[in-house]
Amino acid sequence: MKQNGQNKMFPLVDLSTPMQRLVGLALANAEHSWLIPVVVSPDNRLELYGFFRHIVAAHGSSESERVIGNELPSVIELERDDETSLLVLNGEDLPKRHQRTILNYRHNFPVVMIAVRPGSEQITQGTGWLEEFHDACAPLPLSWPTWEERGADHDRIISLIRDRLSMPSGVPVPEFDGMAVDYLKSTPFDGTQSVERAIKGALNRYIQACSAGSLEFRHFTALRAARILLGRKEFPPISVVR
Repeated sequence: MKQNGQNKMFPLVDLSTPMQRLVGLALANAEHSWLIPVVVSPDNRLELYGFFRHIVAAHGSSESERVIGNELPSVIELERDDETSLLVLNGEDLPKRHQRTILNYRHNFPVVMIAVRPGSEQITQGTGWLEEFHDACAPLPLSWPTWEERGADHDRIISLIRDRLSMPSGVPVPEFDGMAVDYLKSTPFDGTQSVERAIKGALNRYIQACSAGSLEFRHFTALRAARILLGRKEFPPISVVR
């Protein structure tokens, strides 16, 4: 998928020290013309494209970007790219013919960022990657910080997620009360997309309950409380009366 930079994306939030360090390391790797592996779980990829665009813009040598996801471009398409930076979403599954093409036409791709899942053996041992492809990568893969490590980013991320929400009939999206925000900040989510799912789930329960006023802590915990109640042994199992 060739990108022209005009599509809507979730912006990178890098107010926290861990995220600023990640940006700095990625920029240094780009300046060295290394391929840039980033170990980032699927639950932490809400900002990935924004992060990639930030590095590409700071590097300043690209005319366009290409995102390589489930639908792979043909090798011929890659060969014809020029001054095009690449974001590979499933790096552990990148076919060897595409690896070879990226290496052979490396001068055409100012920034090559490769997202891989945690625990991918390809990063540590080169399994599944060509040895030359592995050697062209930065010496150490970058690791995306956890939600808990990004305390300084929380308020901004939560605000940006809220800005993406909508209500039926154009009703304004409710504000989040203090306890709801504290819950989002203190819960060890798997990543930013998990935070977004939790917020969307709470908003759905808010709508279904015909609530008014702020989105509250109870809207986040209602489903969890129901699961706890259903899981208690003192409650008899539900049966069908014939």
